[in-house]
Amino acid sequence: MIGGIFGDLAAATYQHRPEVFYKQLFDKEATLSEYGLSVIATYALISRRQPNLTPDISRDLINKYFKDIYHDQLCISSQAQAWTCDNAFRYSYVTSGMLLNRLATMGYFTDGRDGNSWIVAIDQSTDKEEGYARMLLPQMINLLRQGKTKDEVYKELPDVFSMIRKSWNWKEQDTTLCLLMRAWDCFYNSFDFGSAIHNAVRYPNSNTRQLASLTGLIAEAFYGCFYYFTKKRFQSDTHIVLDIPRKIKELYPDECSGIIDFYRSNKLFFPKNSALTNVERHTYTPIHSKFNSLVIGPSSYGKIKVAFYPDWDNRYGLYLDDGWFYCYRSFCVLGRFRIKPHLKGFMICDVQQSEEKPKDWAFDKMLQLAFDSANVSEIKNIEIE
Repeated sequence: MIGGIFGDLAAATYQHRPEVFYKQLFDKEATLSEYGLSVIATYALISRRQPNLTPDISRDLINKYFKDIYHDQLCISSQAQAWTCDNAFRYSYVTSGMLLNRLATMGYFTDGRDGNSWIVAIDQSTDKEEGYARMLLPQMINLLRQGKTKDEVYKELPDVFSMIRKSWNWKEQDTTLCLLMRAWDCFYNSFDFGSAIHNAVRYPNSNTRQLASLTGLIAEAFYGCFYYFTKKRFQSDTHIVLDIPRKIKELYPDECSGIIDFYRSNKLFFPKNSALTNVERHTYTPIHSKFNSLVIGPSSYGKIKVAFYPDWDNRYGLYLDDGWFYCYRSFCVLGRFRIKPHLKGFMICDVQQSEEKPKDWAFDKMLQLAFDSANVSEIKNIEIE
């Protein structure tokens, strides 16, 4: 959810201070539009876990966040203000981004594969595209949060997603599903959270804030979003720690703290942006490894997937990115491997080392230390040279 707020703030910074955008994504003076505000309002609505939420009650709760908007940290369009005053909450292109942000936020609360839990009807539209969006977007977020690869998500979503992507002119039209396809495109062609936002703000013929906020919501589920990695030509530091600006936290203290707590306590795997590794391209070489074909149980697989934050005693970390588990240390990616389902549990395979592996250390030895830190019991008796 917080990725939708970061994306909105980043787009505002890109529009007014592009030199700051490239160095740190957004600054403390960046404003919040109706798209980031929709995330905050929807979180507040769903986190109540109030049973029998009717469309009228839901709209009233959402609407209150758009009444007191005269603040220097808010930049709410006149169209969005008019939408909140419309008793029918009529569907339009102006509000489609707000609708999609609400649906994506709901996706973070889904409990099952179908992505239908806690889906609240807020808009009184029977528009066909809205119906498809309600079916696709929460499930997309749910699958990404489970650690599914980009291509697995593409295949597991209903066929209508593939049909729209292949047959519609979604790069040119301004409709709900076209916006969703653009955001997916920005995310699909990215390599980390910052890269996805860069793709969004540079996307031609689009509402920049709308697209960046939705892209941020999708990318967060896959990459995480608390760190922004800068390219060497923009800044010498390798990463920036991202946080919601203080003035926005003061406006919405409970909501912001709740969103941050949710992010930290509900991870289903350790994502790339939390690993503090560099974003340069690597070359990988398959190696003969004692871990190839090793079968582990579901518990050990879960420990590898969730992983840990490295510290002085646990220096080699693990993270999951698009179907590969990576082993890293001190900002450097050392190698990677896959884990595939097996009749007796899960099997480690395709072990590869990167060009950054120290010459005097075997990659298996580093992988052993990472597995030890993750407390993977099945590798205790493996002898590493």
